[in-house]
Amino acid sequence: MEMPPQSRLCKSLSVVVVCVGLLVVSLLYLSSWFSATPDSQKGTPVRAQPVDRVPSAVAAEVKLGVLPTLGRPSGLEKESDEAYVALQYGGFFLALRVLGQSLKESGTVRDMVALCMPDVPEYQRDILRKDGWIVRSLNALPKSCVGDHIYSRHFTKVQAWLLTEYRRVVLIDSDAIVLRNIDELFSCGEFCAAYRHSDLFNTGVVVLKPSEQTFRNICSKIQSIRSFTNGDQGFLNYFYEDLKKASMFSHSDSLVVNGNQQFQRLPSEYNGDVSVFYLTNKWMYLDAEEPYVLHYTLGPVKPWKWWSYPLFTLNWRWKSLRDRLDPKLNEPSLWDCKSWLPLALLLAIWLSSKIWLKYYTNFVAKNSVVRSLSSIFNPVGHYTLKIVPTLFMLLALYWAFPYVPEAMNPIEAWTRYGLWTLLFFSTPFSLYCHLAYVVGTQSAGIDGPPKNTPVVRSWRIASEALLWLVTSGTMFYLQFWIPVAQSTMKRRVFAFFGLGFLNLVLCYWCGRRVARLCHNFGLSHSGSL
Repeated sequence: MEMPPQSRLCKSLSVVVVCVGLLVVSLLYLSSWFSATPDSQKGTPVRAQPVDRVPSAVAAEVKLGVLPTLGRPSGLEKESDEAYVALQYGGFFLALRVLGQSLKESGTVRDMVALCMPDVPEYQRDILRKDGWIVRSLNALPKSCVGDHIYSRHFTKVQAWLLTEYRRVVLIDSDAIVLRNIDELFSCGEFCAAYRHSDLFNTGVVVLKPSEQTFRNICSKIQSIRSFTNGDQGFLNYFYEDLKKASMFSHSDSLVVNGNQQFQRLPSEYNGDVSVFYLTNKWMYLDAEEPYVLHYTLGPVKPWKWWSYPLFTLNWRWKSLRDRLDPKLNEPSLWDCKSWLPLALLLAIWLSSKIWLKYYTNFVAKNSVVRSLSSIFNPVGHYTLKIVPTLFMLLALYWAFPYVPEAMNPIEAWTRYGLWTLLFFSTPFSLYCHLAYVVGTQSAGIDGPPKNTPVVRSWRIASEALLWLVTSGTMFYLQFWIPVAQSTMKRRVFAFFGLGFLNLVLCYWCGRRVARLCHNFGLSHSGSL
């Protein structure tokens, strides 16, 4: 007994749903394979000297007044009574290395101290030592200090006040770089920070005088003072609320005068906020042409994230320092096997096409529902025909994104992104074109499935598809480079999204044309068009 059309349609849709489900599962599996360990932090673990950990008693509750103790220094010996200090945790390893490179190139002879959380692996500590950092271990603050504060980890930075072996410390966030020597900051007062564009200072660059008593005072008030940022920055703005009344620091003043002042405000050039620059395409509130310290405060577009480079041009300053790092730590490269996996998969799909297309064609050709699809590929053009190629392209751009490591070189990452986009677009679109071809043969009244694909048998379809691929690929690369050459953020945004829109329009027009050519070729069922 023949199945009713509704049942056949439901059966066809169920097969499609199963196929899409299998595709999604495979994508999730591949995504977990790529993201299991960030490539930017991979490296061959090396045997490092043991690093003294904070005593276990510190991690537990301690009586108020008993101070945490930092791990003993490992790596270089202490050579100065002043130090640049940065915190290393989470995904900021590469950022800390670049900060260290900028400090070394500035010509400083002060110590560089990296305060490492317990989750920092040994091989990263060893690399930091080779870069010139003195590695110190620390844990989160004890509960006697922060209580049950859910953001207690965000206050870890205040342990810099325990570095009492140093006369002065310049505490710098890992997502900053130094553009010139700033050793004059060590002649600042006991606490110095910059007010950038509000009545609140930013703790990205702070000068402080280490003191156990100051640390005790901080610990005693963390639980009673509410931080508007749920971290050290909001708390310190309340703790040092009188800083806004202090005098401005000037490196031209004498060491004695500056050193005797308890608080001083830093000029904005010592903490250059990139977000201010992008708003007006110039450095506001600065007396110098450019800041002495460049602070990358925009979270989603940090300079180690490859997708930020077409629009945020200050990231290239960071990249130039990164390129001079040694060693490279096995950073993800365009020349590793994962980058060329999309082309290998495309080749495997093409070589096996005679096998899987046979089953796909038989399923489509024997399904009477296919005949109802003929109107989609008519010369006038059905709305589905217009939507499908563009929809495939948007999905491909979305699916390809997780397969590019976040900290990959931006130029190589853009190429890798294009290869994965090509794979995720060409595979479903090829099936769609073959469907159009089979529908054409069925509409022509030819019994049985066709023997070959239209692209193999038609030079016109093959040449137009190739021309489309070359044109779209060229526009894809122009979408990266043309915005970089623009002088303002508005022009870069317009160029980037304008070229992306033109590429989608090209996909809309060419995709519709290629699919219709495949359908017409099925109608003619001749050797060429």
